[in-house]
Amino acid sequence: MLRSRRTRFLWLAAALAASAGPASAQRLFRDSEPTRLPLAGFATDLLVDDLDRDQRLDIAVAHADVGRVSVLWSARGAGDDAPFSFATTTHAVGLGPLFVASGDLDGDGAPDLVAASSGSATVSVLLQRVGGNGSATLAAARELAVGPNPRAVAVADLDADGDLDLVTINFPAFEVGSLSILLGDGRGAFAGEMRHDIGDNPHALVVDDFDGDGILDVAVAHTFTVSCFRGEGAARFAPAVRTTIPVANPRAMVRGDFDRDAMPDLAVLADESGFQNGWLFFVRNTGSGSFEPRLVSDDAGSVPNPFTQNFGFLAVSDVDADGDDDLVTQLDIDRRIGVRIHTGAGDGTFVERHDWLLGERPADAEFADIDGDGVPDLIAAIGSSITVYRGIAPGTIDVRESVLLAAPPREIVAVPRRDASGVDLWTLSSRVVERLSRVEGRFAVTTRAEFAAALVDLACADLDGDGIPELALLDLLGRVIVVALDDESPPAIRGDFAVGAVPSAIAAADFDGDRVPELVVADRADTALRIVFAPLDGERRETRSVDLGSGQTAVAAGDIDGDGDVDLVASTRDGVRVLAGDGRGDFEVIAALDAFANARALRIADTDADGTAELIVIATSGVSLSMVRDLVADDPWIETFEERLAYSSVEVRDVDGDGRPDLVATTGASRGSIAVRRGDNDGRFAALELYQVGDDPRSVALADFDGDGVLDAATADFASRTVSILPGVATPRADNGRFRRGDVDADGRVLLSDAVRVLEALFLAAASPACLDAGDADDDGRLALTDAIVVLAYLFQGGTAPPAPGPQTCGSDPTTDELAACGSRCEP
Repeated sequence: MLRSRRTRFLWLAAALAASAGPASAQRLFRDSEPTRLPLAGFATDLLVDDLDRDQRLDIAVAHADVGRVSVLWSARGAGDDAPFSFATTTHAVGLGPLFVASGDLDGDGAPDLVAASSGSATVSVLLQRVGGNGSATLAAARELAVGPNPRAVAVADLDADGDLDLVTINFPAFEVGSLSILLGDGRGAFAGEMRHDIGDNPHALVVDDFDGDGILDVAVAHTFTVSCFRGEGAARFAPAVRTTIPVANPRAMVRGDFDRDAMPDLAVLADESGFQNGWLFFVRNTGSGSFEPRLVSDDAGSVPNPFTQNFGFLAVSDVDADGDDDLVTQLDIDRRIGVRIHTGAGDGTFVERHDWLLGERPADAEFADIDGDGVPDLIAAIGSSITVYRGIAPGTIDVRESVLLAAPPREIVAVPRRDASGVDLWTLSSRVVERLSRVEGRFAVTTRAEFAAALVDLACADLDGDGIPELALLDLLGRVIVVALDDESPPAIRGDFAVGAVPSAIAAADFDGDRVPELVVADRADTALRIVFAPLDGERRETRSVDLGSGQTAVAAGDIDGDGDVDLVASTRDGVRVLAGDGRGDFEVIAALDAFANARALRIADTDADGTAELIVIATSGVSLSMVRDLVADDPWIETFEERLAYSSVEVRDVDGDGRPDLVATTGASRGSIAVRRGDNDGRFAALELYQVGDDPRSVALADFDGDGVLDAATADFASRTVSILPGVATPRADNGRFRRGDVDADGRVLLSDAVRVLEALFLAAASPACLDAGDADDDGRLALTDAIVVLAYLFQGGTAPPAPGPQTCGSDPTTDELAACGSRCEP
């Protein structure tokens, strides 16, 4: 008979202690929330510049929906501890501003703002006024007439008189596109418009000296074409030199020196119909005003419906700080939403494509060093806010890393490399296995192998005892395929043999004590659980069967009873069965848990450090995660976590490095997350922590991917067809002196008097204990009733001892908390 509670006293102690939550608020994985800055309307375009010349970058944003421009001024004196602090001002401009630019139009040394207002056929000029105290304000906008539907504006000295001028591209509905030129007088005023026809459907504008003659030229992207209008001086231009782009609709264009020849090149983002993924071109400058287009990518990101007034974006920046220009595009493909980085090699090629998944689609984005730490940050215009993601290293922002796979992955394992240089990730999809290796600090797919039959599960173990692990793949035809994890591509097949009818799960462990793992296979159609000995030796291979019942869905191996021999648990349609191993490869069913029929996943771990293991179970529905204690007892105790998060897999590891096993499960929460519960020495777990990953994660792998001594996490994200990598965060350990947990009066023993001392401090106004950590018997970071309960349970009810350093050992607190340091109150 199963029981759901013990004595009222112990149940109360456990419940009160578990409710306290984690002792430290520090997160285990790096996925910190970005800084979100609300805006007056939806963001159409953004500009990053030091507008008030205070050595901090500011942000200007156009809002087409409300006819406004917002300026986010970096706060003065914010300091390095608050680098993303801004004061926002909002300014009325013309109708439908689509583009914003900056430049010193009145010669006072402070950049002014200009917006291309498509709905009113104007450019809106906002001159900046800097006060004596350094404060900056923008004067009311002045509207200057230009051609119909201006889509972009540039600020440049077109007539070489030393004063900045304005030029727009105009995109009328039923007329030829045009340039509007407004010559500036250097004091913020402009002459009347000069207009030049430029051809149909102009979308983007870049001004630079493309032919090297010292006179500015104008490049325009429009239908199938990039046109270069070479400057002749006095804001006059020669007929266009046209370069054909083999895609109908160029949507965005930027300049950059992508081949390091000191001549400005172009990059163009285009699409076929306005609904397809973007085509990205490097448009090389030949030096004579003509260009050569080269395809960079035919799925550069996403070009949304043009009727939404959002045509995707293209930005140029040295994201990885290597001296070469990189390109940034919008990403919205197969439910993967964020930004895509195209890494420039400096020779006109782009050697790597890297995606940062943000969970939201930016209308525009730029990389710039907002916080002044020398690392580019990502500034994204998302909806009606600016979102700033902190750069933590060149080319890396403070969100999860994501790698696109060839097929939706269901399983993932971490495998140390043969040369001990790091860890590879191997994923299993239907018929496809892929290896991800770290290349220049990032994961990328380096090996891909396809198989004839659908693959259902995998196990990783050194099956031949040579110190190098192999991958055992289980396919739907009832075969095990053993793959060598070497540098060959595709990987070599080491073995291939039949094991059953409709196999469902595979695991590896040393069942017979020869230090070489065997394989165990669960089968949905067979009543027998099959154990394969010497799987790589065809002559010695042996298969033993243990009759369990049909409908086997999951299997796990571990030492359940603490006798040193490997045991098994397996799920069938009638429930979970516990099998004791004899150390020679034979097993006997010793317990049945009928409450968990057709379980989705099983794991074995000693969560409370008592020498016997607990069972962690994901139910067949996936909506609950349960822990079963006292597996071999007549009345195992079941504890169920009731969050109902649609679990798919679970691992048990010490993630935070405190010596206590933690639970890490994949869930469908927030489209895809890993759920972490930190454990203590009593097998209890703190409050749930969620970390965003890709869509529908099916499996998680935990290992130190980057060699910093901290566990990282990787998930196989089925729906988004990605692997998500969350770097682990080192948990600081404060030196709180030396003490014995529970020994409140420092007499070297934990006695009833210690519990009384805690109660007196809480309820009788007695002085607090000199060492609060010694009184914090449940290690929850506070002095509370539960501390007295833990001591009393330990002394008189056979309860678990207080956590490390414990009542017998003199040591420091392994958990970071806010309790005052104790000093040296005992000797080791």
